[in-house]
Amino acid sequence: MTQLIVSIFIQWLVVPSIILGVFSFATTIIAKAPKGEINVSAHGGFWAGIVLFVMYVVSQIGQVSLPHISLVLPVLKVEPLGLGLVIGFALVGIVRYVIHTRFVGLLSLLLISMSATILFQYVFFADLRSIMLSSTLGFAFGALLHISIFPNSIRELWS
Repeated sequence: MTQLIVSIFIQWLVVPSIILGVFSFATTIIAKAPKGEINVSAHGGFWAGIVLFVMYVVSQIGQVSLPHISLVLPVLKVEPLGLGLVIGFALVGIVRYVIHTRFVGLLSLLLISMSATILFQYVFFADLRSIMLSSTLGFAFGALLHISIFPNSIRELWS
């Protein structure tokens, strides 16, 4: 019974919350972008990310099935975990350099489309769930590791 509760908690609360946290992080970056051209770029990236996500959903609509709520925790896969760790660490490091440039639009596009697509895949493609779980946990760990090593790297996002 305990294993069942832990499995459901991790699969259907923790992991989706992390993915939504990435989406929220992107909206925070957009909100903190300086006014003017850079802010327009950030908002353009947001909407481009949404459009890219919708394009992905439309391309996959024939393969979508009803969500299958598994009661067994998927296996943690090393490769997606490591890749997620590297990407999470790098993206948080990149934020401080691009927030004051027009590249913030590309960063917001990437974070918005990535988080929405991963959540969609996680919910509707049970065979990809193990990969999405591993990469999401790796991403979160990499991002938090970067913040713990370089706490000033994202200070202006919360000030």
